[in-house]
Amino acid sequence: MKAKKIIGLAAVTLALSFGILADAYADVSVKCEVRSGRARMSVDGSKLANGVYRARALSGNSTPVWSKNTLRPVAGQAEFDFDSNRQDVIDGATAIPSTFIKNGRATGQLYIRNAKGTYSLKAQETSACRVR
Repeated sequence: MKAKKIIGLAAVTLALSFGILADAYADVSVKCEVRSGRARMSVDGSKLANGVYRARALSGNSTPVWSKNTLRPVAGQAEFDFDSNRQDVIDGATAIPSTFIKNGRATGQLYIRNAKGTYSLKAQETSACRVR
């Protein structure tokens, strides 16, 4: 009887450990581009645990912008797009000003919603943007 309890406890501990480790290794990549009169940015999360995610875009002294939508990962991945192009915003991207990206660099942050309904930072990355 004692052995069954120990094996059961070990199995639960192992399962929780893998869940915590998988969550600890969440990854984010940022792709961004600046053109005359246009700014665009993508914040892509991978190795994501189940949950509800939201992204935030930052650059220089621009006001940070939260993604207008929240996503649940599909196969551990979620993508958030930010754009100053009106048609891309209509198609689902979060609106940012054409002057949003400063000094050719942008930071993307990925947040997960907790049980209380607030968001906590899971991963972030700063990237050099393509300037055209």
